[in-house]
Amino acid sequence: MGRPRKFDSEAVLNVALRHFWSSGYTAAKLDDICQEAGITKPSLYNAFGDKSNLYTAALGYYEKAFQARVMQALNAAGTAEEALEQYFDQTASILADPAFPNGCLRVKTLSECATSHPELIKVACTQRDASINALVAVLVIRLLW
Repeated sequence: MGRPRKFDSEAVLNVALRHFWSSGYTAAKLDDICQEAGITKPSLYNAFGDKSNLYTAALGYYEKAFQARVMQALNAAGTAEEALEQYFDQTASILADPAFPNGCLRVKTLSECATSHPELIKVACTQRDASINALVAVLVIRLLW
């Protein structure tokens, strides 16, 4: 049995997310992520495996953090029209927030990794599909009620 982790995995994912989001998968350096997160490379590898697994975890963290914000706004909307408006307002708000790197991490993943990392494309597409399905479900419920 290994020693317990001495770092906050979510904090490390937040650092990794920002590096991948601003630099892209290929240009992001694990040494930089480790330095900013205050952990060693062996600790990073023990927790997340290789760079691809860390990126997959960062995509999941991105999805969880931002999709939750969008879904909260959608669920508060009364009509389908309001829900759709909230979806676009929240998405634009996230993408325009100066606290975050420019653009959409999923879109960056799709454009950068299309031919070189099919496993990351699959993760990004699965997340995209889940987001679309969640939006459609909210709209259908609003239209039927």
